[in-house]
Amino acid sequence: MQELLNNAIRASQHRASSSGIWSHSRGNAYFIFCVGQDEERITSFMSWANVNRINYKPLNGMYRGARERSFIANMKDYPRIQSWLGNEESVLVIDRYDARDIPRASLRYRDGSYDDIGRFVPVSQHTAMMRRSWTHDPTTNQYYITE
Repeated sequence: MQELLNNAIRASQHRASSSGIWSHSRGNAYFIFCVGQDEERITSFMSWANVNRINYKPLNGMYRGARERSFIANMKDYPRIQSWLGNEESVLVIDRYDARDIPRASLRYRDGSYDDIGRFVPVSQHTAMMRRSWTHDPTTNQYYITE
């Protein structure tokens, strides 16, 4: 699994340098999601996404005090990825960028409802570690929280 993760991180770094995934200034919508914490399921998801040419980026995170392996993908791919979400309560949607290129964050629940939870802002590792929920992008070593 580690080799697959490393390859995915390298691929996402390449995509990011050539328009890739999570290009804030373009105003695209993205979602952060988890497919579970079972290594076999995570590996299966990444293999499936690669075969189906779905751009994704592996992330690390904490959600309500529990560490998890997560991913970010373009919202247009949500219908294709949705079956992998299993029993996940929600996904974090990042969209609606402000004038400083900082997106709004909302939780999208399985029933299609949304809760706006603030802005998705970059912070230091120290600040992130003081929170119960955060996201870490290993390709840029940047931490994010909602506020």
